[in-house]
Amino acid sequence: MKDYLSLEDIAEKLNVSTISLRRYVKSGRLKARRIGRAYKVTTDEAEAFIQSFESGESWKWCYVDEIMAE
Repeated sequence: MKDYLSLEDIAEKLNVSTISLRRYVKSGRLKARRIGRAYKVTTDEAEAFIQSFESGESWKWCYVDEIMAE
């Protein structure tokens, strides 16, 4: 049985909003499953995602796509 984290748990660890994480889920950069009304991420996927940002990847791309669509 796999362990899952909520987007809220991951957002707290990274000090970002859940809205930002939902953008990553919708873009496919964060793999998540929809369980009921909430997104859940396996602990393995969450750790890989968190480590990718500890190495210096930028959050800014989330907002660039949104601005370009306007």
